[in-house]
Amino acid sequence: MKKSFEELLEYIKNNTTSEFDELYERMKKENKSRNRCFWVIVIITDLFFIYMFYAYYNKFNIQMLFLIFPILITHLLIYVILALCFSKYKKQYVTAFKYNVIQKLLCNFYNNVDYVPKKLMPQEIYNSAKYNEYYNKYYSDDYMEGLLQNKYFVKMAEVLTQEEETHTDSDGNTTTTTTTKFHGLFAQIKMEKSINSNLLIRGNHSLSKKARLEMDSEEFEKFFDVSATNQIIGMQLLTHDIMELLVSFKKDTGIRYDITIYNDIMYLRFHTGSMFEFKSIKKGAFDEQMLRQYYNVLNFTYTLSKMLIDLIEKTEI
Repeated sequence: MKKSFEELLEYIKNNTTSEFDELYERMKKENKSRNRCFWVIVIITDLFFIYMFYAYYNKFNIQMLFLIFPILITHLLIYVILALCFSKYKKQYVTAFKYNVIQKLLCNFYNNVDYVPKKLMPQEIYNSAKYNEYYNKYYSDDYMEGLLQNKYFVKMAEVLTQEEETHTDSDGNTTTTTTTKFHGLFAQIKMEKSINSNLLIRGNHSLSKKARLEMDSEEFEKFFDVSATNQIIGMQLLTHDIMELLVSFKKDTGIRYDITIYNDIMYLRFHTGSMFEFKSIKKGAFDEQMLRQYYNVLNFTYTLSKMLIDLIEKTEI
């Protein structure tokens, strides 16, 4: 039975291993050690810069301002090097976080969950949603397979698509720009019944006026555009309850998302940025704000999918 956020959080807290808790303490100590080393090295380095400046000019003057940039660069390099050196327990904790927390979160909504954090969503599955977005860089992780209501096959993962362009000017100088097209949670759900048409729900002003289906809700149309190859089916599926759910989630979270149905396959995308990642050493794995965001997205995905599938099953198509 699906748990509320409060129930699930309490369940996760009570069902993590002692090794997981010990790993958190080790990570915190490692982080403190890194910070102490950072400040000691930074102070020594800064004093060295100041000493060399004074030794050269034999006094302090306005030219000392030119030290700011190299000092800041040095600080950054020191931080990066120390972050790499003091990362053993953080890496272990991040991996443990996936299996001790995120997996339980996913199992709250889906059955027979097979969660492989380092596995990617096959690119051909993402491309099968036919998003009208050109990209030439594809990244993915946090792959999950499971069942919705014990019968509908779900594939889900974090996906990042980018367009990388390289330009060379008349002097032969080369610059590269990278534009993110999508970064967030992507899901594919296989239904048992086909709608025998296509249905697209996109953000407002994403579809041409000619392609848009006119809905009977002004509030809904403030946030979304709809296109359907069969307008009658589109109207049948976008009931008042469905539109209210879509609008409420958008208003409550501010997350951009889109829905695509091709016959018997549904695709969902949420522009959330990184998902299922550990964020704060100070707050640890039980950061309520972080987990509530993950819960809300999964809960909406589950509720919307269930409502649409139930409606499709009942509708004569």
